[in-house]
Amino acid sequence: MSGVFEHAFAGLAERFRMEWSLLDRERRPRVAILVSKTHHCLYELLLKHQDGELDCDIPIIVSNHPTSPRSPPSSTSLSSR
Repeated sequence: MSGVFEHAFAGLAERFRMEWSLLDRERRPRVAILVSKTHHCLYELLLKHQDGELDCDIPIIVSNHPTSPRSPPSSTSLSSR
């Protein structure tokens, strides 16, 4: 199905000089979270992920601050539901 759409849309995209791509909705996106000194944003993202509001896998959390937490607040996996 997507091959048919790609072929049909290619001419229009070229005409308007568009850069475009199709994403496979069956694959969950993998997201890295970058954390600063304040942790409330990280906690908010993790809560949204836990509640199902962020449909993604979080394989890594990176911080540039020495007092950032070393692990998420819960021991549950961040990738599979």
